[in-house]
Amino acid sequence: MLITTFLIKAVGNEVKIKNFSGFYVRDFFLTTLEEYNPRLTSMLHPAGMPALYSTSPLLTPFKKGLKPVYRKTKGPVIYAKITVLREEPVTQILNAISQKNELVLDESKIALTSISVSSTLLPEEPTSNKPIRRFIIYFKTPCLFKRKNKQSPYHPPIPNPKVIFGNLTRIWNSISEKHIPNEFLRWIDNNGISIITMKVKTKKVHEHSDAAKLVKAFTGQTLFQVNDKTDTKQYARITNTLLKLAEYTNIGRNRTAGFGMIGYKEKTNGET
Repeated sequence: MLITTFLIKAVGNEVKIKNFSGFYVRDFFLTTLEEYNPRLTSMLHPAGMPALYSTSPLLTPFKKGLKPVYRKTKGPVIYAKITVLREEPVTQILNAISQKNELVLDESKIALTSISVSSTLLPEEPTSNKPIRRFIIYFKTPCLFKRKNKQSPYHPPIPNPKVIFGNLTRIWNSISEKHIPNEFLRWIDNNGISIITMKVKTKKVHEHSDAAKLVKAFTGQTLFQVNDKTDTKQYARITNTLLKLAEYTNIGRNRTAGFGMIGYKEKTNGET
């Protein structure tokens, strides 16, 4: 399973923006595809299926890495990532992005200076990774999960393992012929993974780029543990595979607009 990431570099002065910067990255990407070949947008988001791409928000250099931009770019160098989960359209997408020379941020524009491309090969078999027992997830950008409930359309803003791994299973099954069995989700529902410690904070974010409505999301970090049960080793392998996938796909609502960016790290039993 080939995953391709486009890292876009831009240069510009400090710009204040009206919304979360991930919305601008998604708008840039979709507009670029529509102008180049409208079929690409439907290819990357089939009806009734999870989107086969994700984006980061705008990113600015910070210490040894990059940190998300919320409402103000500090310049002069800004980055954005676009990740594609299908191999076939990669060349067309690169050609389309290469034809653009600016990124629009409300009334301002920043110049695009370069694009670099990297690829990652994930195994087709979800049980091919080593089992993971304890791990910490870093929720780098706001995370929120939608549910089928008109009175309360979003899950509470906490890192619920049932919701997280249910979301990731759906993404995996949409891109791989080797589907994760329903038994894995039943295992999750039966407390197969539990929270050890949690340090998160809630943040109100816009539901859509043009919506006035604000909804609660969360960021922070949480330590999880795979509990000892029947078939734990097999499911611990699947858990590790889904965590690796999540670092490219993001998780939850608006993952195509830079929401739900995560990182993770395995912890040994002696670590806290």
